[in-house]
Amino acid sequence: MTRREQTLLSLAFVLALLVLFYVYGYQPKQAAYQELTTKLVDKQEQLARMQTSVAQASRLEQEYKNLQGFIARMEARLPTGKDIPALLIALEELTRKTGVDLGAVRTGQLKPAGASPQQEAGGKKAPAQGELRYSTMPVEITLYGSYSQIGTFLRELRDFPRLIAISRITIAPRSVPTLAVSLSGETFVLEGGPGRVPTGTKSSQGAEGGQ
Repeated sequence: MTRREQTLLSLAFVLALLVLFYVYGYQPKQAAYQELTTKLVDKQEQLARMQTSVAQASRLEQEYKNLQGFIARMEARLPTGKDIPALLIALEELTRKTGVDLGAVRTGQLKPAGASPQQEAGGKKAPAQGELRYSTMPVEITLYGSYSQIGTFLRELRDFPRLIAISRITIAPRSVPTLAVSLSGETFVLEGGPGRVPTGTKSSQGAEGGQ
């Protein structure tokens, strides 16, 4: 065998080895690498989604706790009965705190919230399970005081122990610098038992109440 033939044979042998390595070594490894890379990307995306879900769950849990606290605070301001004496006591305490004179407090009849005319006339509707049922009661309050005293009273009314929604305010001069102010609105009553006395209230003096 000539030298040239030996060289060609060696090159053919090396080429055959390279082909075998590429077919049985490099290609399977490359395919496995691509598969692992694809799986890694999928797992990273899955992890990102899970992290987003955990963050959303934490946010929703905090929002749920905040809503629970808000509902608890609102229910504390919604008594379970008319409870006129407690309402007068709390109003009188607020007037003493703000320096205004409480002229009169007038209340109307309880009316189920959202009731239809037929239900108001005597018909009843069975409550849905877990439904929060409450009634509204008209309230009219007459006050006497200076402009700044009345303004302070209205600001303090936002944190009043019993929730009162004011819908109309009428102001008229009485004697300088005193104003006569009439507040019209409604308060809310939960169904389910006797009323609760607002915390931190004292005995009532000089206030009028009616139904």
